[in-house]
Amino acid sequence: MAINLSRLAYSDCYDLLEKAISNEYPTGLKVQFANENEATHFRQRLHNARYVDRLDNTKVYPEGHPMHGRSVYDVINIRKRQLTDGWWLRLERVDARQFTIVPLEEPEAPMLPPPAPVHAVVTDGGMNLVVPVHPIQHRFKRRF
Repeated sequence: MAINLSRLAYSDCYDLLEKAISNEYPTGLKVQFANENEATHFRQRLHNARYVDRLDNTKVYPEGHPMHGRSVYDVINIRKRQLTDGWWLRLERVDARQFTIVPLEEPEAPMLPPPAPVHAVVTDGGMNLVVPVHPIQHRFKRRF
């Protein structure tokens, strides 16, 4: 399926993306949909709108400019979620995330010991034999 490269085809998407980057919603917003298919379809349209915005910015801004080939909407992360009351798209501002950063130090928790070997009990002519089971180290190719 071809992507429509007209900005007019995505006016509803641009309206929502503008709201998501506005100060009215400092961390982002969410939109409810009737079902998963509608949420998936609209998420794809939002991605297409950003793609068209990037293409337009390659024509508007000269090469080397910070906005050449980029979109102001690239700071939005779009996630599809199913909650108890239906399907939602979350438009989250990446620049609103908060992190706790600490330097790398020695591990706080000890490393896990290697897994214990697995054994199988095989009965052979009335005798029980304990045989070690080794994981397969490589994949076999099918030969027809």
